[in-house]
Amino acid sequence: MSRNVMYAILSAILIVLLIAFLLPTFVPSQQPRTSTTPNITSTTSAAPVEFKPNKYGWFDSVVFFAEPDHAKAVEMLIKGDMDAYFIDISEPDLYRKIKQSPELAYDLSFGLFYDLTFNPVGPTFKTGELNPFSNKKIREAMNYIIDRDYIVNEIMGGLAMPKFVPFVKLLPEGQRYLDVINNIESKYAYDFEKGKAIIESEMKKMGAELVGGKWYYNGKPVTLHFIIRVEDARRAIGDYISNQLEKLGFTVDRMYKTSREASPLWYKGDPAEGKWHLYTGGWITTAVTRDDSDNFQYYYTPDSSEATSPLWRAYNPDPEFRDIANKLAMKQFKTLEERDQMMRKALWMAIEDSVRVWIVDQTAVWARRKGINLVADYAAGYAAASWAFTANKGKVGGTARISSAEVIIDPWNPAGPNAGASNWIYDMMIYGYALTDSAFLLHPQTGMAIPLNVKSVYMEVVKGTPTHQNEESKNWLTLKWVDSVKVPPDAWASWDVKGQRMVTAEEANVTEAKVKFVVNYGPVLGKVAYH
Repeated sequence: MSRNVMYAILSAILIVLLIAFLLPTFVPSQQPRTSTTPNITSTTSAAPVEFKPNKYGWFDSVVFFAEPDHAKAVEMLIKGDMDAYFIDISEPDLYRKIKQSPELAYDLSFGLFYDLTFNPVGPTFKTGELNPFSNKKIREAMNYIIDRDYIVNEIMGGLAMPKFVPFVKLLPEGQRYLDVINNIESKYAYDFEKGKAIIESEMKKMGAELVGGKWYYNGKPVTLHFIIRVEDARRAIGDYISNQLEKLGFTVDRMYKTSREASPLWYKGDPAEGKWHLYTGGWITTAVTRDDSDNFQYYYTPDSSEATSPLWRAYNPDPEFRDIANKLAMKQFKTLEERDQMMRKALWMAIEDSVRVWIVDQTAVWARRKGINLVADYAAGYAAASWAFTANKGKVGGTARISSAEVIIDPWNPAGPNAGASNWIYDMMIYGYALTDSAFLLHPQTGMAIPLNVKSVYMEVVKGTPTHQNEESKNWLTLKWVDSVKVPPDAWASWDVKGQRMVTAEEANVTEAKVKFVVNYGPVLGKVAYH
């Protein structure tokens, strides 16, 4: 799935925090191009290439096709049957082959990660089967059962880092809270016997019996239905975790499935039906983000933007954790110190909840032919929104042949995942990025906003609001600190679902706001169709 960082368009303009994590900048070019936006320099195994984002795209056409076999995809790249592969390469032997090929170039990214997603319904399903993972303490104990170092070294071939929290360790929030993350990693380090003791104690409390080294419930073996994805390293990860679960005394039903086969079960299906207990999840951070405070709400609560999924609606976090998660997501804090305290507490509460146990952050390899220029987003690699505006062969025009593991898994809808459309990155990279227009593009290396369809922005902010203007935005953004921001009485404040109408600020008794934006889009009225 994609972890779509749902910025409101203008929230990408300003950065909530001063970032201590240094990110590279791009160097202006003297060569005229097709856009007035800043240049981006590719960071690649080949010679770096500098070019501007083109808001209309560089190619006349882009052909997408599915090729799930990584080895075959690399061969197609070498032969010239494919220009770029929009799926990360995780196999060390293929990485070596790419590095050795004179035809190919590669880039690295750090925003892909794997988790173990649990079905939290219980203590029993509608079938009467026991669900051990409805027990919060058993989910938490699974952190001790998984040897992440083994997975990094033996399965991922070193192209990963152990992961314990919902932040990517090498991206801004991960660096900001490195002290907390290190403490969590120390406390929850691999300790099979410790995890086993906790799970045995909790299983007995749930009414299960351990007979001859096997767990039984109501006279039947406790069978865990485990959905294991087959397209990448998650197959081997799933087999390893299955072995660990069997050592604990569980019977494991290994359900090997592709994304297309798995989605109707874990994402769209009713978790109470008991068709699955756990799933090898894969996620991608779709941009370099400097504020991930919404991750707790997104991954752990029924208030998530993923609440269209029955699984998310089944989440029942501790009330305090849910409250903190929602406050962070809604930016309901008065100072950066208050935010910091909530973030630190939420990190600990997240691993105690563990509806998903994080496994690894990948060091992802992205492969392409040297004839095509692509910028790998530090988080998302080639599969980021920037590809549609930056992919080129040195000139405007021509065709690119790009492959992904899948094409069209779930329905496409320009209104996006919140309208029930596909949230799979395989789909989003096409309909979400190439077939929609945006006011801003996030810089693939710094996360800063790049205006694509905006001339200028004027912004009023109430004094004391925790925000900061970055140097990169000063040529198009004017920031003014004010004592108050008055809301016009006829402004839209909310949507009345029952009445099917907009509620005005006057009706909602909303008189003041923290921020006011005035955006100059240029002469778009009557020229640009939005629906």
